[in-house]
Parts: sequence; C-alpha cells; structure tokens
Amino acid sequence: MTRFREALDEAQAGQGCPIDDVDGFDGMTFQRVAGESAGSSWVALERPDGRFLAVPWTAWKRYRIVAEAGMGFDGFGLPSSWRGATDLAELSLDGGLTIASEEAHGLYFLVHPQVDQLWHDHADVLGAPFSSGMTTSRQDFAGGYVELKGTEVTWVAVPDASAKQALPPRSQRVDAIVEQPSGIGWWVDSADRRWSIRSDRVGECLGGQGAVADDAVPGYAIAQLELAGVADCSLAPA
Repeated sequence: MTRFREALDEAQAGQGCPIDDVDGFDGMTFQRVAGESAGSSWVALERPDGRFLAVPWTAWKRYRIVAEAGMGFDGFGLPSSWRGATDLAELSLDGGLTIASEEAHGLYFLVHPQVDQLWHDHADVLGAPFSSGMTTSRQDFAGGYVELKGTEVTWVAVPDASAKQALPPRSQRVDAIVEQPSGIGWWVDSADRRWSIRSDRVGECLGGQGAVADDAVPGYAIAQLELAGVADCSLAPA
C-alpha cells in the first residue's frame, strides 16, 4: 500500500510493520501499523474522496468512540488532517470540530462543539483538553476549564499555583492512583510523575479502588504533574 506509506511518511510516523489487516469504517479504508517508539502505533487511512492521511492510533480510537456513540457523522465529518506540536496534538474533522490531546499518542478528547472556536482562540492559555466535552456542562483543559450554561460559554484560566492546590498532598498521591471526576485514572510514581491508566486490568494490578488517593481531581490539576507515559503492572509497588 504505497499511498499508505506516503501518508505515514508525511506524518513522520516511521516505517513500522502492519499490526492489523486492512479494514474499513464508514467508507474509509485503514490499516494500523507499529510506530517507532515502544507502545505507539498509527493508522494510515484512505478517505472516500481518495485522500490519504495518517493519525495516531489513540486519536483514531477516540474518533471511533465519538462516531459510534450515535452523535452522527453529519455534524462531525471524517478526519481531514492531523498535526502534532509540543503539548498539543490535533485531529481535525470535516465538520470543523477537533479531537485533541496533550501529546501525539496521548488521551484524545473531542472539544465540545460550542467551545471549539473559543478554544482555538485561547488554546495558548487553555492548552489540551483533559476531559470529555460531551458528558457534562464543564470541560477541563490543561490550563483551566470551560463551563456551558445553555448557549452561554464561560472560560476560566487557572494559575499554576491554584491548580497545584487542587491536587491531593504529595504524601498521599505518590505510589497511588488519582482520578478525575469522569473516572480517568492516573498512577503517580515516587518521583511525582503521572502515568495514564488505559485499562481496568492495569488499574486493578496497581491496587484498584483501594489505591485511589482522590477521585475528584480536576484535569488542570492533573496537568501540573509531569507526564511519564502509559501505566502497566510493573509500576505496582513491591
């Protein structure tokens, strides 16, 4: 699939080996391939209009979740472009909306449709989304949050000092799990770095609910901790 390889090259995704067979989704043809770094992978896809592009696997997964949740493709559109930059990676959709993350292979979230333009106007302050924009009237970002009340949208930048105060004390959070109100979990190691918990199995081997230091930490507070990677069972204390 020469055109798939060209799309991967354009995204600087490396030349990994295919992980899965070529498959289809809503008129698109795609294939997952391994990335250059351990644990990373990409999806090379062909759109119905013949365009090719490559996106990180985690961005593709979030797109599929949003699409399959019954929100409809008409308002969201198909993936049209992806770009990665320091502290922010964006998957743009035909409908003008954005699925974004703090890093290329990180956790992606749909920026709420009512918030998207405001977020783009203030992305240098708000940073990457840290919670879903579709399940509550508030969406957290690395640098603050946005609240929706009907058609009214209000955004608040949270200073670093205030964000750090929203974390549980270091003595409680290290070698423990901290969770956001949505249930997204992070393992905090002895160096006070956070590791993304991507599955219930990993959460359980790290101690499960008995290891949760706080289950209502806002996303902008989580963002104050250095991101170390994706958690696995080897992080569990001896």
